[in-house]
Amino acid sequence: MKAGSSKIILILLAVIITLGLTALVRCDTRNAKPDAEKILTKDADFGKENITWIKTDTFINLVEKAYHPNVETNTASNLLVVFIKNANTVAQDFYNGNEALLKYRINDHNFEIDYDKHNNNVVGRFKIKDNLVAVPNDVLIKVIDKTIN
Repeated sequence: MKAGSSKIILILLAVIITLGLTALVRCDTRNAKPDAEKILTKDADFGKENITWIKTDTFINLVEKAYHPNVETNTASNLLVVFIKNANTVAQDFYNGNEALLKYRINDHNFEIDYDKHNNNVVGRFKIKDNLVAVPNDVLIKVIDKTIN
């Protein structure tokens, strides 16, 4: 009889704990803020999470493979210059069509991209630090995509 009553007590205790935890979880989810707030808020400003530091020679190799024969690259005094000329829509592909990248300057973000609409030319300037260049993710995504495909 003692063993039977202890089993009943353990089962009742387990049921009470389960009901208590369920009530806590339901209460907690009712008080949680909706995820829609995150979707409706404006994205943060361009920052270090939007840039990937990549080895200079690796980036040059990727760019030359992706935009050959319309690309020239030069390095001088801690600056990498990528010049894509006469490339029609390929020129805009360099910055993945993200016009916002055109407003950033090299002194503030370690890169700058200029697009000449009339001649379909793009000039990208990237600061070199410790043999690395800061490449915006939009540029890197497009370069890798063009290299693979």
